[in-house]
Amino acid sequence: RSSDLAELCEERYPDILKFPDELMHVESASKVSAQTLKGSLDAMEQQINRLEKDIENFPKSTDPHEKFVSRMSSFARTSREQYEKLSNMHNNMTKLYENLGEYFTFDPKSVSIEDFFGDLSCFRTLFMEAVKENNKRREMEEKIKRAKLAKEKAEREKLERQQKKKQLIDMNKEGDETGVMDNLLEALQSGAAFRAQIGRA
Repeated sequence: RSSDLAELCEERYPDILKFPDELMHVESASKVSAQTLKGSLDAMEQQINRLEKDIENFPKSTDPHEKFVSRMSSFARTSREQYEKLSNMHNNMTKLYENLGEYFTFDPKSVSIEDFFGDLSCFRTLFMEAVKENNKRREMEEKIKRAKLAKEKAEREKLERQQKKKQLIDMNKEGDETGVMDNLLEALQSGAAFRAQIGRA
């Protein structure tokens, strides 16, 4: 159970409890489709190739004010540079994911990025909830323990009062005046006599 795992980490490996902060981006990562990214990059490259070919085949103009080719050539160069950056980033992402597969011993070709990060996100959420539940349970147990101790103390004090009251009432059945005076003095010093009076009032 996740609550048992969380409790084990709290007791033996407290530093691990910080890991949800380090994995705060896995939920966003689980919504990224590697297949969609690859498809978008391929479409982008095809469009850039087509643009470059159109510029190359565009009829030569003798009009000195004609700026179409120069401006579109500049746009095509910038687009190609941006595409190369995105393509490199995508390749790096693929390599890093392959490294993750090697580290966590799974086949990155059969487990998609969405599934992997989705599982991590789910584990992170369940772990954080388990830590919260464990804290609530401990607080409740402590509350019950305090209430039990308070009840036991109250019962103990009540029993002591009853015993002192009994001693006061049952002073000395044999009429020993010294015993009567001693018991009365003890009752007055302890306040049992006054509590008995207040109770009757």
